[in-house]
Amino acid sequence: MKLAHLKEQLIFSNMEFNEIVTRVLGSHMILTASIGLCINVFMFHHFWKLEKTSFYMLCISKTVSNCMTLLIYLLYVGPVNAFYNPIGTLEQNSYLNQALGYGLILQGPITQCLITINRLLVVWIFEFYVPQYSGTITIFAISLSWVFTIWFSTLFGLPDNCRVPFAFPHVGYTQTDCNNQVTWYMLYGILGLAAFTNFMNILIAAKLFCRSRSQKRLSSEANRSRRKFVMYMFNRKISTKKIEIKSSKSSAFMKQNMTIITPISS
Repeated sequence: MKLAHLKEQLIFSNMEFNEIVTRVLGSHMILTASIGLCINVFMFHHFWKLEKTSFYMLCISKTVSNCMTLLIYLLYVGPVNAFYNPIGTLEQNSYLNQALGYGLILQGPITQCLITINRLLVVWIFEFYVPQYSGTITIFAISLSWVFTIWFSTLFGLPDNCRVPFAFPHVGYTQTDCNNQVTWYMLYGILGLAAFTNFMNILIAAKLFCRSRSQKRLSSEANRSRRKFVMYMFNRKISTKKIEIKSSKSSAFMKQNMTIITPISS
């Protein structure tokens, strides 16, 4: 009896410890999400005031996805853990987690991939000019990425059990074969985007390295020609100086001879 009572006390104390940790983490999520939301709203206004180039349009799209992610943490994930109590239905839970952990989490790597593609085109192809249609192509690419994000956040057309709810023990969750497949597809997508983005970064680094080597070679040739020109001007100045000295000596010698010859003739 004593052993069973001691085991119950240990289980109860462990449950209390888990609840305390969950509440602390939930409060931390609310605080961190509030700070991050303020920063991203400020950056959104900052990018919105700048010229709408392809890069800044992609930055605006990234801040929007960041704000949506932080809003879910601030209004749902943080309070559910801080209050240690479910909010809403399990269907709402699955929609929010599908948007946060799957749709919006892929929007970040997609936007980063688009930014890298833009940088690759600038470095490799459009090095000295920006085509007029670049803004239109960027808007089209951003729109396609958001269409995919909205679909992957809702899984419209698929069964309801394909959406993945938050796996909170104090709230309850369901696990099916369909949402397991969705999870694997999301991981494959992230790995594929990361590999493609890093490959493009390697191409950009190779191009910049070759450009820096060629610029160093050109600068060394320019320095060499500049040194030759300086030496030529220096030698020319010295030779001119020697000629001036010789001419001044000869003129002085002529004057001296003239002064000597003049009295004799008188």
